[in-house]
Amino acid sequence: MSCVPFFWAESPAPPIAEMDPATRATLLLALLAIVLVGVGLILMVIMGGRMVRRWSRFTPPPRAIGRPRPRPDPLDSLELDDEADPDETRI
Repeated sequence: MSCVPFFWAESPAPPIAEMDPATRATLLLALLAIVLVGVGLILMVIMGGRMVRRWSRFTPPPRAIGRPRPRPDPLDSLELDDEADPDETRI
């Protein structure tokens, strides 16, 4: 039994160093693709949240249940000429 601590012992080569270059390139590109897809998903969630917040500013707030929305009186939009001359004739 040796008295050398385990962190001083010679460590084995990492598994990626033992692979042939074609397999290593395939593995690294697959890992890169996974990372890029993850970053893309995160960006989509962030941008989607911003769009939803922007859209929510332009939509009307929810109405209270049971209280109908007051309808405008159609006669209010008419321009009535109450101060017209009685002698004036309109055609």
